[in-house]
Amino acid sequence: MIYTGISGGPVGISSSIEKVLKSSSQAALIENLVNKQAEPVSFSGSVYRACLVARGKLVGYVGENLHPHDLAAVEVIIKEAGGMVTDFRGSPLDYSKAFKGAVISNGVTHDDLLACIEVYPENEIPAVLK
Repeated sequence: MIYTGISGGPVGISSSIEKVLKSSSQAALIENLVNKQAEPVSFSGSVYRACLVARGKLVGYVGENLHPHDLAAVEVIIKEAGGMVTDFRGSPLDYSKAFKGAVISNGVTHDDLLACIEVYPENEIPAVLK
């Protein structure tokens, strides 16, 4: 199935259910995805999740605690497949500096995924999203 938007599409998240229950920001992200009728899915392997986006099996992936060595090759794969990889504010990743995560999408759903993150009040944005 080809997804043309976030609605109905599976979106990878980096959290286990235990982490979600302890984190109001993760719970808010999942709630926002569900409100947009996306289907949050969680399992191990950030590179695998990103490759599922490239293959069209996921419409996107919001990954926390990712590092440059996690994403360098992934970004090439995603871009070659027509997708996008940015930081949590929609800016290109800067591999010369440390970062803690990324939004990875099929390109079509990227703005919707960013909107799910940007709903956090400024004083409640988790450190990894700043």
